[in-house]
Amino acid sequence: MNHHKATQAKAINGTDKHRAAVKTAVDGINKTIASVPGLVTMTITERKRVLKMHTGGERYIEQMANLAVSDASVCPQGVDPKTMLAQLSVDADLATLENALKTALQQVQDARLLATGSAWHDALDIYALSQTRARREPSKHDQVAAMQQFLSTGPHHAKPAAPTPTS
Repeated sequence: MNHHKATQAKAINGTDKHRAAVKTAVDGINKTIASVPGLVTMTITERKRVLKMHTGGERYIEQMANLAVSDASVCPQGVDPKTMLAQLSVDADLATLENALKTALQQVQDARLLATGSAWHDALDIYALSQTRARREPSKHDQVAAMQQFLSTGPHHAKPAAPTPTS
């Protein structure tokens, strides 16, 4: 079995059962995310303006919180060392969630890559046979012309599809 056939065997079958499983998974993810308190959506501008901690700064947050607890004179008004430590705990919990989501996202991306790669391989096989036939039967040329144009521009320079005429 060649590599293409091996990957094709693993490819996802786009059945109604598969679509239902994906919908169930998406619904479950959305429900799970909605159940996590404190999750927010920020704009790009808000993300740029948020103060970012230096890498490894967690231990210094803990150290400064402990210092403020032991010497209240170094704790500014309105700063709660217990809240600082609780925020570190939230970060650790969210890091666990983030890692699980990254793993799941990679699996989804890999499955999509496999599915589109397999379908693209098959499309190229069909195109090759159709192109050969179009050389012998000029009436078949229109069936492969769009694909031929697409392939001639390369994958990163694909021209947009021509607008559909409206009447």
